[in-house]
Amino acid sequence: MQRPRPPVPGTSSNRPTQNSCYILPKGEKLVYVDDADVSKYGRGWFHLTADSLDELHAFAARVGLTTRAFHRGARHPHYDITAAQRLRALRSGALPVSPREVVRIARQIPTPAPIVATSSSDAQLALFA
Repeated sequence: MQRPRPPVPGTSSNRPTQNSCYILPKGEKLVYVDDADVSKYGRGWFHLTADSLDELHAFAARVGLTTRAFHRGARHPHYDITAAQRLRALRSGALPVSPREVVRIARQIPTPAPIVATSSSDAQLALFA
């Protein structure tokens, strides 16, 4: 699978060039962050996603994101992050992409099927899934 080459830390551009691609080693997953800069609550917000939920949560933990930042219930699994968290993610190896790309990538993540309650006791347990 060909993906954009990760940016080299410390370079003037944090975006991969159009022609810079490499082949990922088998099983390696990537993490992506967009440049959406959505204004809410007086600050800019961005989205962090990955090729798999496991990689997304592991990377988020490595860069110090709390599980509260994970956008549960969204049509595409992602973390909502601030500009400072975005910079930390980029410095830790996340690839910068457009907001459209984040949505496209996130919608391809296999997600577990939702738990469907078959009884009132199952409904209580589904709250904790």
